[in-house]
Amino acid sequence: MKFNSYTQYELYKNFRHIRRDDVYAQIRFYERHADELSFLSSEEHFTVCCYYANALFAAEDYERYLSIAADILEKSIIEDIQFVDGVDVYADSLEKMAFSYFKLKNYDKALNIAKQLYKISAKGKKHKALLRKILKSQRPKIILNLFALSIIFAISWTICEISSLLVFESFYVSVDYAIESVQSYMLNILIAMITIATLGHYFYVGRKLKQLIK
Repeated sequence: MKFNSYTQYELYKNFRHIRRDDVYAQIRFYERHADELSFLSSEEHFTVCCYYANALFAAEDYERYLSIAADILEKSIIEDIQFVDGVDVYADSLEKMAFSYFKLKNYDKALNIAKQLYKISAKGKKHKALLRKILKSQRPKIILNLFALSIIFAISWTICEISSLLVFESFYVSVDYAIESVQSYMLNILIAMITIATLGHYFYVGRKLKQLIK
């Protein structure tokens, strides 16, 4: 069934009148009238699809967003549509796709898209930060655990130092000596953990980031 132009115009107008931040209303409207909306002009239908996709992304429905975003990218290339309401459709879709794959823990696809974004955006800092964020998520857990343990050891060493200065040094000399010995071991372990964690971070993030952006 084909809908007349008046019905199409009303549908499009009603959709555009939905507040941009009311993403669930946009989703409900699109899904309720998907068949009717398909009879809009090519440009209007593309615009509606973009808003629907963005609403899905805002609602954190990343899997459904990805299924639509791929079609939007393809259509934007085939029909040479770069902007919708001042937004670069191609770049914006790629950025949201990278983030969606990241949230779904598909780090390989997220990394490939983020690398593509970095190259087409004149090597922008924003997309370099996205690359770094994805690489950090791929680090072995032991590196993050070492950083966490380093903080715990540093706090413990500080507590021992304060206790030694304020209490044991003046009243309990033997205890103060024991604390100093423990502190010495803690300091050596702390330095070792920070060194290993820093080298691991560089190997899995810093080094790989340099390789990706060169």
